[in-house]
Amino acid sequence: SPAYDITVSDTLDSIVFQDYASNSSSPNSFVFSYSNYLVTYSSIGGFALSPADSPLQFSFITYVIQDIVTSTPYENTANATYSSEDGDVQGERGESGNDTATIQIATVSSEKALISTSEPATSGSANPVAIGETATFDITFTIPEGETKGVTVFDLLENVSGSPWGDYVQGSARIMKTSSDLSCTGSICTASLNGAADTWVDADSYVQVSDSANGRRISVDLGNVTNSNNDNNATESYVLRVTVVVLNNNVTNGGTNLPDRGGLVYQDASGTSYTLVSNNVDLLAAEPVPQIRKSASPTTASAGDEITFTLHICNTASGDSAAPGFDWAFSDTLPDKYESISSVTVDVGSTGANVATSHSGRHLSGTIDQLDPGECVDVTYTATLANSVQYAEEITNVASVNATSLPG
Repeated sequence: SPAYDITVSDTLDSIVFQDYASNSSSPNSFVFSYSNYLVTYSSIGGFALSPADSPLQFSFITYVIQDIVTSTPYENTANATYSSEDGDVQGERGESGNDTATIQIATVSSEKALISTSEPATSGSANPVAIGETATFDITFTIPEGETKGVTVFDLLENVSGSPWGDYVQGSARIMKTSSDLSCTGSICTASLNGAADTWVDADSYVQVSDSANGRRISVDLGNVTNSNNDNNATESYVLRVTVVVLNNNVTNGGTNLPDRGGLVYQDASGTSYTLVSNNVDLLAAEPVPQIRKSASPTTASAGDEITFTLHICNTASGDSAAPGFDWAFSDTLPDKYESISSVTVDVGSTGANVATSHSGRHLSGTIDQLDPGECVDVTYTATLANSVQYAEEITNVASVNATSLPG
């Protein structure tokens, strides 16, 4: 049967919407009214909606309040009442119905980027870094218009095999905002940060470093953040810049992926905390691979014969995780079956390496400033077999070499 005396109403939640509404579109047989957060559409006397008629649609415009709590879903319910007879008829039956829609207020977002690394000798699309090298990241946190509560921004160095691969470099943290429409309430939110936009502010004394099963978190508390902009045309963001150092431990081996991502913690209107993380910007542990090979000529000799030794010293690192080796140190001490070392020569080939050697008695030592991946140098020296050597006696000795991942 037809429905008469139809009233469609919507009570706006004052913690979400401004005290305003205007009609956008409605059927001709209805009158729009608004008062004190209540939207009402009332049918004109005599109008009837039959089961075969098309559904009625009502549209109105309202606005979200300026300081709405962001990243929160809000429900809005519309109600409809109608009766079985037109006008006030004794014994008529009244009916009602409702439906609820959820609106999601804009959510914060974050994005991470690698700004620089400290060593020019390690570079490439895989972001290789040497042990002890530092990397500087920017994490950008886009704040929607309104108020975002309980904001803590962070950089997370995700654990590798249960252990942290890096650490915060003291004194490196800085933060800035990209719009003067942003303000915050945390202890870091001094006049400097709440003042002009695009100005870096020292954040080091506000940094908290904590470890969990997930990794090492470098965080800064911003408190409640307000974005007073309302044009919805541009993004307003905070940018946290931190520098981390690659640790020398049992997980930062050459070829190991070092995962890193930013993020933030925030609360919705009910006080429930959420954690949002950014894209990963991973580093790749890169190391030199020192190698030394020793040869002798001739390999069969008698007492008083001169033996020529050659040390072939190489950095055999290859691939994305290859890194230069610095401050190489090599040594060789000959057994007492030899006389003193003499005639030391060095061949650096095309490496450009600076090699220094010294020898005293049967001991040879030397240094190499740098060998890039794939580079080698040869150190050649001679010594005479002592008269004390026995027939068919085998004489062996081992040379050694080491290098570091960073210069100095």
